[in-house]
Amino acid sequence: KVRQDTFYALLRYAEQLESTYDTLRSFKHDYHNIMLSMSHYIESGDVNGLKLFFNEKIAHLDKQISKDTAHLDQLKNLKIPELKGLLTSKLLYAADLGIDVKIDVRDEISTLLIDTIDLVRVTGILLDNAIEAALESDTPAILFSVISLEKEHLFIIKNTFVDKGIPLSSICRPNVSSKGKNRGTGLYNVNQILKKQKDVLWETETSEGMFIQRLQLPKDCT
Repeated sequence: KVRQDTFYALLRYAEQLESTYDTLRSFKHDYHNIMLSMSHYIESGDVNGLKLFFNEKIAHLDKQISKDTAHLDQLKNLKIPELKGLLTSKLLYAADLGIDVKIDVRDEISTLLIDTIDLVRVTGILLDNAIEAALESDTPAILFSVISLEKEHLFIIKNTFVDKGIPLSSICRPNVSSKGKNRGTGLYNVNQILKKQKDVLWETETSEGMFIQRLQLPKDCT
């Protein structure tokens, strides 16, 4: 029942996000109509008033909308609504916190050979950890990408982090964390979830100031 409730809650949320995204796209499409609202400044020759109106009312809206939709554009290739809902929520939240978010999902993905709720749980934990770790760094950044290979999909989450000397071999143990006492269950839970999944490979490494998580998920090649 909990799994079913979670599924439908995420589905509804994904639908709401799609609706919001459509509104943003419509606003961009009709942007020229907003420009027409400034015509009275032009007709009256009030150049200073026009500049002030544009800078205060228009310019920042364009930048914000472009920023928001840039984070969402490539998620359109994900056709799994509950996963898309989670990713949109987490990555826009990260962007709002000032993290430089980049998304790279170039191929359409409609099915995955893994329990969807388990994938949502795992991805949510990895993104939460990535956000927390990135915020500790001087230049917070997160990259989420999906690479479609011949026989598998490769999910990659990279984030900046501060190296606190915790060996990678121990991060999946309970109560091992860089966040202090009574923490460290997240990656342990990921490990426990993925143990049940057939042919799913999870790898972790660090490189050039980035903490990198890779999930290799088999394709349905039938």
